[in-house]
Formats: sequence, C-alpha cells, structure tokens
Amino acid sequence: MRVRAEMAMALIACALNAAPSRAYEIIALTNNETYDLTPRISGTNVVWTASYSNFDSEIWMFDGATAFALTDSETRETNPDVSGSRVVWQVEDGDDHEIVLFDGVTATTLTDGAEDLAPFNYSPAIDGDEVVWIRDFFSADPILCHSFVGHFDGATTNTQIGCAEEVAVSNSRIAFFDDDPYIPTVYLRLDGGDSIPVTSYLWLSDVAISGSTVVWSGRPFQDPGSDYEIFLWNGVAPVAITANDVNDESPAISGSNVVWQSWDGHDWEIWFFDGNRYRRVTNNQTDDVSPAISGFDVVWQGYDGHDTEIYKTTVPEAANHALFICALAALAALHRSRRRATAFPARFRGF
Repeated sequence: MRVRAEMAMALIACALNAAPSRAYEIIALTNNETYDLTPRISGTNVVWTASYSNFDSEIWMFDGATAFALTDSETRETNPDVSGSRVVWQVEDGDDHEIVLFDGVTATTLTDGAEDLAPFNYSPAIDGDEVVWIRDFFSADPILCHSFVGHFDGATTNTQIGCAEEVAVSNSRIAFFDDDPYIPTVYLRLDGGDSIPVTSYLWLSDVAISGSTVVWSGRPFQDPGSDYEIFLWNGVAPVAITANDVNDESPAISGSNVVWQSWDGHDWEIWFFDGNRYRRVTNNQTDDVSPAISGFDVVWQGYDGHDTEIYKTTVPEAANHALFICALAALAALHRSRRRATAFPARFRGF
C-alpha cells in the first residue's frame, strides 16, 4: 500500500508541476526608440538587426543575460543568423553587399575576394561551421540564371548551387528553392550530393530546415487563388501544417517544432506546432512577425505602438511529454520504495 501511495503522490505532484500554463510568459529583449528586426535564436543566444535609419543599422546580440552590439559602423548590417556563438550577417559596403562571419572573437568577411564577382551577397544562414547565402548577379532576362548559393565550409568559400532564390542549412544539408519564374521548386541537397526536388508550387517563400526536415510557405498549383499555407517535408511527401483561409508565412523549425506568423483578420500573430498540437503564442492587436525557434524557445519582432521590439517566450512542452516525465518519476518512486522494503528485516516493514 505504501508503494502505491508513493507512486500516486509522485504522479500527482509531477502532473501539477509539469502542467503547462495557458498564458505564456513573454519577455521583451528590447525596449528602445529604434526598429529591432528579424531575430534569430540558437540556445540562449538571440541576434537581431537594430535599424537606426535608412542608412545605418547594426547587429545586436542577447546572450541570455545581457544585450550588446556586435557591430558599430556607419553602414547597414542586416539579416543576421546565429549558431551557438557564431553569427553571420550581410553588410552594405558602399559598392555591394558582403557576408560577414563572427566566430565569437573575430569578424571575417567571407566574400569580396577575387573569386567573388557577385554585386549582391545576401540572406546568410549558418549551422555550426557551415554558412550559406545567395550570390546574385542580377539579370533583366527572367530566363537566365542569375542567383547562386554561396557556401563556406569553415575553411573555404565556393559556389554550391545555381539558380537559387532562398537558402537554409542544417547538418550539411542545404534546402533552397530555385528562381524559376514559372515552376518554382523546393530542393534538398544532402551532404554535397545531388539536389532532390521536394515539390513545386505556384508561389514559394521562406524555406527553413532542421536536420532533414524542410518547411516553407507556398500556394499550390491545384488552387492558384488560395492563400499561403505552411508545408513540411521529412523525406516522404509534403504535408500541409496549415489549411485555412488566411495567409500563413515565415516558418521556422527546430527539431519537430515549427513556428510561423498567421494573419487573424486584423494583424499577424505567432503560432506553434510540435507535430501533434497547435498553440497560439501571441494574441493581441498589433503585428507579431519574423518568428524564429530553438527547441521550445521562440523569438519574434512585435510592434509596440511606436516601433518594433524583440520578444521571447518558452512554449510549454506538450502534455504527453509531461506525462512521460511523470511516469519516469513514478517508476523512480517505486524503485526507491522497493529498495527500502528489502533493506530491513520483515518485522520493520510497514513503518
């Protein structure tokens, strides 16, 4: 009876402590008079663009305790991404756009060498030592391929893929969609091998990847008058995460967790999907956009009535995961009780 009581008590206590709160605690990482834009997150590190004017913007970082500027110049540094303590961004150097990598100590320009003739390098993404970005030569002819994927493997810079429009990287896997004006297609390139076509859509945007799972926003050919929905591909077939009458855009993914922005008829809000359950992260009267995710930590930019700030929350883990943890706690209680029961002579049992 004592063993059963301890198991019951462990389950009840664990369930009460692990039960997710209905209201998420939202923390403002910024509170200033500038426009803070496009946050990205990796672990406890968050980076974003602080836009001071049309001619000057800087890269900022929050390391879990303090926010500080990574750059301080009179040019435009924008579109950062982060992996651990390594950060990449694009910079306008007066002539064109270049890609800069900060390794936690030193900032190094990856482009602008003799081998790089692209006038615009933009939209960098990073995972570990690998950095990818778009190298755009521009062309007035829509048929000609003019944009490519730039790639840095930790040692050398090269061109990986031709005719790419947006790009993301995870575990040496590169996800992108091409710039075909008639049949844009999402591709996945595995470990430097061939590019695998995932699917074709009438309109595509915002590709992201985690491991070998790819997400994007698109409008299918079957319904060209439809709105944008979020789709996921994990090696089998594309699956629609959303299917509604509003636009769902800007997906980001970490493991099996996906976030995106959805139009609610009045403004943009942030939604979360863990593979089983949908949860609305924000619910207000202002725009919340550009979400990013690391595990269950979500960041985004939100309008505060004057400018945009960076916000962060931790989405509670799903109930089934909490119950699994509770079951482990109960089994541990059972194990401890049995050990106590066999550690004393029979006449002491029942105390």
